[in-house]
Amino acid sequence: MTRQELFLNVLPRWERRIQSVSFQTIATKPLPNYLGTDDLANRLRLAVWHAVVSWDEERGMALDSWIFHCINQGKGLFIEEYYPKVPRSKEGVPILLTSLNAMVDIDDDIVQAQFEDVAALDKIKELSERESFEVSMQKIRLILPNEFHQTVFDMILSEEYKSDQAIADELKVDFARVCDVRHRMKVAFAVLNNIPISTFTRAQNAARMAEEMKRKLKNL
Repeated sequence: MTRQELFLNVLPRWERRIQSVSFQTIATKPLPNYLGTDDLANRLRLAVWHAVVSWDEERGMALDSWIFHCINQGKGLFIEEYYPKVPRSKEGVPILLTSLNAMVDIDDDIVQAQFEDVAALDKIKELSERESFEVSMQKIRLILPNEFHQTVFDMILSEEYKSDQAIADELKVDFARVCDVRHRMKVAFAVLNNIPISTFTRAQNAARMAEEMKRKLKNL
């Protein structure tokens, strides 16, 4: 089988992963508004092609593992290329031109679009290195809505999974449900540490979620 034939054989199996990664990236990262899911999806299909062409069976890595790596690398390079091109305010905050009220329908699940500025997450990363982080995580777990959320919470903190999609695949659920748990974790962590929600997310439901979590945290 030629590399072209191999590519045509494996690509359909990776289309769902490509679409999921493309949607999640475009929906959650501040990127120029002229970019869409198809732009990244095509880049990731090219990454699959490069993975097939460069795969060396003798190195001991399975083709699927190499494709997974190349897709993640392709996504990272895409963000790295376009993130600096986002227009910014004088304070350096990305100016997001996409409607924040947009709702996206994927695999019959309605997902609220989220926009996060990677640079604005520095304070959260700094706090995560302190001893109080563990205490915060214990409190957050207690206020999660149900057992599913707690399971995903534990899987995220385990750092055993390469991505939210990997967790979703393990649980056989849509990746958007995993993204929702991660979003709740960040909002709750911000509430506990007096971090303004607007500094790291502009998701429409974030403020309402924060108020709900404040009430629950007071009862602990």
